[in-house]
This record gives sequence, structure tokens and C-alpha cells, in this order.
Amino acid sequence: QSVILHVGSIRQESLTILKNSNSLAWWISPDAKSVFESLLFEKIFPVALSTEDKDKVVSYKFNLSIFNSLAKPTGLNEKYPSVNLIAKEEIDANNLLSIVKDNEHFSFKELIIEQAENALSLLDEWESKSLLNDLESLWVRSSNNSLYEDMPNKKEVLTWCAENGFTFKSTIDSVDPEFSLLYFSRHPLFIKIRS
Repeated sequence: QSVILHVGSIRQESLTILKNSNSLAWWISPDAKSVFESLLFEKIFPVALSTEDKDKVVSYKFNLSIFNSLAKPTGLNEKYPSVNLIAKEEIDANNLLSIVKDNEHFSFKELIIEQAENALSLLDEWESKSLLNDLESLWVRSSNNSLYEDMPNKKEVLTWCAENGFTFKSTIDSVDPEFSLLYFSRHPLFIKIRS
């Protein structure tokens, strides 16, 4: 069965994409606890998604939960002065390969990454392990400037996607145009040509 995988906080733009998708929806986020949002999802994994084989990572929590992250804020406070860090704690983590091993009869057709601080490291790892082979649509939250430690900027996201067979289609209308959701489609021949 095809799956739309959502990684990170739910924002208005990604909520609209999820509601319009015909795929089964999975949500991976340490914030995956809301009853309302959980009604949209077939499966919920309330853990942080990490690229490393760690069972714990540090989480940074803010007064606006959509800015919660797994990386130390850097440019966030300059860009959003009213966003304040309220807690820093160690939380449960997992990697996508472990989750996929337990759910092998699903294929990822659509992917939304709202976890901007490590979007490219996640994509790199998943691509190297052939977890993106069936992917048709990709949305990645990005900004012109890095808001968290090691967060890729918009130019870096666009470059990685182009090098890995994804064509930039549009920027999804956003309440915050400075921290927008980029939409890509993957060329269907990319996997075959690369093999």
C-alpha cells in the first residue's frame, strides 16, 4: 500500500496536503500526541526521527510548538523574536529503517519533511538505503537562512533535490513566506537511469 509519510510538526500547509492525499498517512514526530491530528493518520510514531543509531536525542521545545527541533536554535531568535525556548530534554529516537523493517508491505509515495533542521541528512540516509525509490512527491520545509544548527538553507535543499532526480514544482502558499514548504516531484526514470 502507498503511504504519505509526515515527519515533524503539523503546519497548515502540510495538513492540507495530508487531507488531499489518497495514500495512508503516517506521522513521525515527538509531538505526535494530538487527538485531532491523530485522526488523520493510519500509524503514529511518537519518536524523534534521527539519522544515527541512537535511542535518545536532545529536543528543544519552544513556546510555539511548530518550531520545536532536534537541533540548537541559531538564527531562529533573530528571525522570530517572540519564539522562546522553554525546555531542553532528552527524548526517544528511532531511524526510518527500523520503522520500515516492521512495516515492509508499505511503499512511500509521498513525503513531507517539516523537520527542517535535519532534512538533508534524513534524505541522504534514506536515499543511500533505497528508501526513496518509490517516492513520487516530496515537500520540504526550508528557509533562505539557517534557523537551527546544521540546518540546510533553501539553496542547499534545491541543489540536493536536483542532484537526486527531484524537480522543483512550487513553493506552497505559506502563512510565513520566509519559512516555506517547497514542493518537488521525482522524475520516474531517475531510479532506473541511476541503476
